[in-house]
Amino acid sequence: MRFLVLFFLFFQFMLAQNSKLDSIQNLLLSPISLEDRVDIYHKLSYYYLPQDYDLSVLYADSSYRFSISLGDTFRIADAIDLYAKLKLRRGNSDSARYYYSQYENLFGGFSNSAYIENEAFLLGELGVLFFYKSNFDSALYYFEESIEKNTILNNQNVVARMQSNIGSILYHQEQYDQALQHFKSAQLIFEGAVKDTLALLNVLNNTGLIFHDLEDYPKAISYFERGIHLANQVNSDISLEMLFLNLGSVYFRLDDFEVALNYFEQSLAIKKKNKIPFGINLERIASVYFKTGFFNKSKERYLAAIAEFNKYEDEIHIFNAQLGLADVYEASVKALGITVTAVTAHEDGKADYSAEVSTLASAGGDAVAVIGYLDQGGKGIIQGSLDSGAFD
Repeated sequence: MRFLVLFFLFFQFMLAQNSKLDSIQNLLLSPISLEDRVDIYHKLSYYYLPQDYDLSVLYADSSYRFSISLGDTFRIADAIDLYAKLKLRRGNSDSARYYYSQYENLFGGFSNSAYIENEAFLLGELGVLFFYKSNFDSALYYFEESIEKNTILNNQNVVARMQSNIGSILYHQEQYDQALQHFKSAQLIFEGAVKDTLALLNVLNNTGLIFHDLEDYPKAISYFERGIHLANQVNSDISLEMLFLNLGSVYFRLDDFEVALNYFEQSLAIKKKNKIPFGINLERIASVYFKTGFFNKSKERYLAAIAEFNKYEDEIHIFNAQLGLADVYEASVKALGITVTAVTAHEDGKADYSAEVSTLASAGGDAVAVIGYLDQGGKGIIQGSLDSGAFD
């Protein structure tokens, strides 16, 4: 997995220094207007959205509650949009769709042309929603509709973001030439009329991913390194983390494992500092150690990655890390001169593992090594082997 950026249409609220964050939070303790208080809650919720879900929810609740007190339709709409993003962050697209429906209802279904800006905003958000549901046809429709509305409004920033989002769809569909055209269109706007550095570095990241997949590694490195330069300029840790991870993947492909490890470690440090799940980094580091023959270090990192993935019930990455761990064990015993006759996967939660035991026994080995949970399939394989006498 590599990390591609999709644009939500929210205000890019960046707090590079903890002192700046503290000063903004301290404003809440001072006598400020209710409008200012709502706006601060709103910005803080966005700030914490990628790193502290519960705190982001807390600020979103405050933003919504005080917006209701004000009776301010637009601030209420902003708070509703926050709720939708929070639900989408947790993968609950149906709940996110409910909040976007509430957003639309708040403006009477956009029958009044005076609300065209809000309609244009919602179209882009719905595009993101359907993108994450892998409904790319619907996502493409909403992104194109958003471009049409925002072109009327002469909102070049959003037009560029939607161009980039369409590029992301085409990337997933492996239509690389067309994806590059859309990313280039977005890049030209961000470099010219709009001058949005953070958005530009995200487009550079996405373009680098395409060249990575095309195995044009020099171009991929060039785009990622330019993105890193910009991320340092705007002091964006989150962007740096992503770019380090993707650049490390390029050097891994080039078998430059020392450089790859360095970038994976830098990405890991940023994630730990910002309390972002870091299982992917541990898995990548484990793969480097495996490739370079450090099997014990590889095993340690894979086990740590699995523990991290388990915290968030990330079943896909748990499975991938388990496969990597199995490779480590196989390589380790082969290094000791032991012949591996068969390797097979097993599913947890089955009542009977006799078929798996039979497959392993028929391969002719003298012993079986079981990598699994003692309260799940691992115990079943061991018990099945004892019951059948397959490896006495």
